[in-house]
Amino acid sequence: MATIVESSVTGVRYVVVGSGFGMSQQTDPHWLLGNAAPVTNKGTESVICVADEDGRIGWLESSVLRVVSIDGQSPAAALRPQDTIEAD
Repeated sequence: MATIVESSVTGVRYVVVGSGFGMSQQTDPHWLLGNAAPVTNKGTESVICVADEDGRIGWLESSVLRVVSIDGQSPAAALRPQDTIEAD
């Protein structure tokens, strides 16, 4: 089965293929002091790898996605405690 997500921006549904976490760092020379005092910018990004109905793969930010179903169940149903069968 699969995890289905929906974009809150476009309303398009996708199949989740995987996830990723990106980190970046950019260093630029200071406008006056050059490389003696470089300016550093850091960033992080949480992204989800998805496939559309045609099988095309893409990456979307996790903040714009909502889980619609997990293995054919709603997220609430998937999180409910499972009934246990007691052995005699």
